[in-house]
Amino acid sequence: MTNPGNYVLAAFFIGMAVPLGMIAVAMIEDDPRPPGFRRLVLIVLALLMLGAWLSKAHAHGPWPWACCADNDCDEIDARFVREYPEDDTIRIAIPPGGHKLWGPEQTTTRRVTLHRSQLKKPVTGEWGLCIKPYTFEFLCAFPPMVSG
Repeated sequence: MTNPGNYVLAAFFIGMAVPLGMIAVAMIEDDPRPPGFRRLVLIVLALLMLGAWLSKAHAHGPWPWACCADNDCDEIDARFVREYPEDDTIRIAIPPGGHKLWGPEQTTTRRVTLHRSQLKKPVTGEWGLCIKPYTFEFLCAFPPMVSG
């Protein structure tokens, strides 16, 4: 699940970047400070912005950014998943409330059938599923890690 501390970290970096950005804009004008100071402020500003971007990139948990760029992945209960070895498919049936984007207000079970080759590498000990907000289209599925 999402770690709230990552959002705090992103807010800190963004909060620090804003005043430094204002200093950087002021330095575009004739500034009596030495050029080394300007360079230092710009480097610190760039590092703070990079820190904010990186903390936001990891704020959605263990899911790969390429699959889950908008925080649309969630662990799902293994009871929702059925494997069919005879045709190498996985069938997932998410009842209302079974995924953070398929909440209890939903009135139907969301079903998706995947070929085993569509599964991504495991990232947690649970099944994971990414669905697109609003359209609820399937994006990615992750099997649980197998220990041993």
